[in-house]
Amino acid sequence: MEPFDGKVGERGLAGLNLKTLTMNLSWGCYSKQLAIRIVNLHNVGFFSEDDAQQHQMRLVEGGAGTINEGRCVRFYWLIDPDDGLIVDAKCQVFGPPTLIGAADVACDLLVQRSCASARNIDPETIDKRLRDKPAVRAFPLEARSHLDLVIFAIKDAVERCKDIPLAGSAVRSDHGNMEYEGCLNYEKLSHEEKLAFIEKVLDEEVRPFIAFDGGGISIKDLVGDYKLIIVYEGTCASCFAATGATLSYIKNALCSKVHPDIDVVPYFSDSE
Repeated sequence: MEPFDGKVGERGLAGLNLKTLTMNLSWGCYSKQLAIRIVNLHNVGFFSEDDAQQHQMRLVEGGAGTINEGRCVRFYWLIDPDDGLIVDAKCQVFGPPTLIGAADVACDLLVQRSCASARNIDPETIDKRLRDKPAVRAFPLEARSHLDLVIFAIKDAVERCKDIPLAGSAVRSDHGNMEYEGCLNYEKLSHEEKLAFIEKVLDEEVRPFIAFDGGGISIKDLVGDYKLIIVYEGTCASCFAATGATLSYIKNALCSKVHPDIDVVPYFSDSE
């Protein structure tokens, strides 16, 4: 990855020294979810202009930091040029484990946001995503500068999206701010009707997107009203994003179009 020397946001890197940026923190300071994410990254990689053209998307890159500083983050977004939604996100990272984990999970949070609303992601949003308990932080306080650098990189990418038109509403990854368009009488539907409605949403909102890369999805079971167990097919079955950005995309689409309490759980035959 080439060093990035562009604008990194309103605050810049002022006050962040090399010792702070590159310190190695004890794994005992991490939440279990953060530690698991660091050793099982979902979104590391990049998109090329050829990838964007193949899927008729706009490629946007943004980053912060340099390798000489001891850490560097660069995001690659595929954005729908018609409505400004980020349909997929990857990252390349050089630096400490907490920086790598923060950038990787940020990609989950970015998918299905508008490029403008991506600016609303902050260090607290990333930390909450990886907490074991709601009141206990996932990242040690000493890693705050690592979270900040990820935010600077996101804001840099947002700056490069200003010419992209935005739709009137956008699906949001944080449920509290989600634009809900789902089935108002979902709880009153029979089990079969719920499955039929979910299948319709998958056909319209999810399957066309994952089919871009030769992937597919089917429903294995709906447990109760809200726990949807899915089976990945095609390239999705062996893709790291199946438990990262792709899963977030599916969950966000169903939470928006079906019910905000829907939980999506991938089924892998070798896990039982």
